[in-house]
Amino acid sequence: MENLEAVLFDLDGTLYDYNKCHEKGLESAYEYMEGKYDIPYDKFIDLYRKARFENHKELVGSSSSHNRIHYFKRLLKLYNSKFKSDVVLDLYKAYYKGFFDGITTFKGVEELFEELVDKGISIGVVTNLNSRIQIEKIDKLGLSSFVDVFVTSEETSREKPHSSVFLLALHRLDVSEEEVLMVGDDFEKDVKGALSVGIDSVLLDKECEYGESSEQFEVVESINEVGELIEKVFSEN
Repeated sequence: MENLEAVLFDLDGTLYDYNKCHEKGLESAYEYMEGKYDIPYDKFIDLYRKARFENHKELVGSSSSHNRIHYFKRLLKLYNSKFKSDVVLDLYKAYYKGFFDGITTFKGVEELFEELVDKGISIGVVTNLNSRIQIEKIDKLGLSSFVDVFVTSEETSREKPHSSVFLLALHRLDVSEEEVLMVGDDFEKDVKGALSVGIDSVLLDKECEYGESSEQFEVVESINEVGELIEKVFSEN
C-alpha cells in the first residue's frame, strides 16, 4: 500500500466486546420476561434462539434479520402468547438497557483512533444491523467524534460481505480501494468482503483461529497490532 488515506473498521466484536454486551442484554430481557410469565431461563434462551433462527431464515441478507424487535415478537408467538406491543417494546428496551450497561471499547481503540487522526487518516465504520442502534453504540462508546463516515447495511439493503457496503464507504470518503485498509473480526464478512472490491484487509483474530498472515490479508490478535501495521506502512513510504 503506497498511500493510506483511510481505515475502515467493523463495529461489533472489533471495537468492543459484543458477546459480553449481548449476554448482559439477554439477562436483562429475561428478568423482564420472567416477571411477566414466570418462565425458566433455559426455556427463554431456547425460545430466543429459535426466534432468531426463524427471523434470519425469513429475512436473510437484510438488516431487519438482526432486529431484536422481530426476535422478541417471534419469541412471544413461540411462547404461545398473543401479540402484545407493550411486552415486545419492553423486552426490546430491557435488552438494550442491559446491553449498554458498562459498554466500553477494547483496550487501545481510542488511542489508535487518535493516532489515525493525528496522521490525517480518515476513519470509517462499516457495519451490519440497523442504523439507529449502531449509531447509538458508537455514541455510547465515545467514538463518534473520530468517525468521518458511518455506513450500515440498512443504507444499502445488503449486508457485508456484499460489496455495496464497502463501495458506499469508499464513495463517501472519496478515496479509491488502493488507499484504504479494512479492519474486522469476521473473516467472511469483513476480510473477504473487503478483498472482493480490492481493499487490503486486517483480520482481528483474538481467538487465534486463522493462524498467520497471508499474501491476501494480515492477521493480528489485538488492536495495538493494527497500529503497528499502520506505522509500518508510514515508515515504508
